[in-house]
Amino acid sequence: IAQSDSLKREVRWTISSNTILRQAKNYLMEAKDVFEKINDPRNKMIVYQNLAQVEELLENYEPDYKHAKQYYHLNDSIFSQENKNRLAAIEKKNEIDKLTQENERKEEKLQLNRKIYVSIGILFLFLLIMIYLYYRNKKYKEAAWLQHIQQQKDKETALALLQGQELERQRISRDLH
Repeated sequence: IAQSDSLKREVRWTISSNTILRQAKNYLMEAKDVFEKINDPRNKMIVYQNLAQVEELLENYEPDYKHAKQYYHLNDSIFSQENKNRLAAIEKKNEIDKLTQENERKEEKLQLNRKIYVSIGILFLFLLIMIYLYYRNKKYKEAAWLQHIQQQKDKETALALLQGQELERQRISRDLH
């Protein structure tokens, strides 16, 4: 129950923080429009910087990149080289994120392929076992049948031998009388 309450609080906090971040984004967009109208590059630069941070917190990386780029453009026109390095870092992060996502997709495909190959191997092994059991069972049935036939022949031979002995006894007893 404590975990459930903690989870509920965390979900409420996440929802409320996202709501607050969206409201902040709307206010910043309005501020950007105002500063564009009055042609105030310093404040517009700060707005772009804050928009980039809000978009990053919302995990909207493309708008984050766009706002960061506009911020650095304005900042470069005002301050210069230091901000070029920050833009490069964001671009690298964006590129790294894309490469990481691509690598994750490739890894997922490899894992899926491995699972498919293992499944096919298990199926093949099962099939081989079934074939082996079928032929072994067939061999045992044939051996049992041959043994049955041999027993039948042995019975017939024993019966014929007994009949022959009986006939011989009868002949000998007739000869003696």
